[in-house]
Amino acid sequence: MTQMCLRIMVGDPCNDDLSTQSCIAMSTVLHGSCPPQAFCNSVLKLASFLMQALGQVAFSLEYLCSGEGIGATAERLEAVLCHILIPLFLRAAASKKDTPQFQLKDLIFCLNLMQNAVNPPLAKQSLAPVTNVSGRQSSVSVTERGHSATVSTYRIVRETVCQAIFLALKVMMIAFEKQMVMLWPRVAKIIRELLGKKVGGPALYSFVDFVVDVNLPISLIILPVLQTK
Repeated sequence: MTQMCLRIMVGDPCNDDLSTQSCIAMSTVLHGSCPPQAFCNSVLKLASFLMQALGQVAFSLEYLCSGEGIGATAERLEAVLCHILIPLFLRAAASKKDTPQFQLKDLIFCLNLMQNAVNPPLAKQSLAPVTNVSGRQSSVSVTERGHSATVSTYRIVRETVCQAIFLALKVMMIAFEKQMVMLWPRVAKIIRELLGKKVGGPALYSFVDFVVDVNLPISLIILPVLQTK
């Protein structure tokens, strides 16, 4: 029941046919109409309760954001961040009894999720020439005798992914200021890779203003990177 409610909240078609599900899921980035806010709040509250009651083994944050938890929508980082993670970050910052408790490994998972969206591990990249909606392009070059192969991969990051990542980083930096102390280098790495791809647009400028105004230790790491770019 919880999984069904989560899928409704994030706009998953809840279709057991994987081929149909994939086509529907990739037709848009975020679903056009969200369920009522009261429904979304109740679902997030229930998910937070299950995370605390069942623990990391049975109902972890990683499971919650996986294909098993929310279906094909798990492939769309914008939906995962905007409908699940960012609302949970905000609930955690409220410091109430029923708020989710984020451990260090949960924050690492969230940052890894963003990192993999910007620069996915080689194991997850296709070796066949392909271009999909995420903007990933790959090519393979093999010598005549077939003894060696060269793989070149170029990934175009959607602007909506950049916007969602910058927003999520802002919320994480404020909501988990103390816990993020050990993770500032990871945040800086994500920013460097986004800058290296020359993406972000207005979301990047907004993030720069935020970093300047927020006056956190991370500013000393990120601002020099931003200035050199």
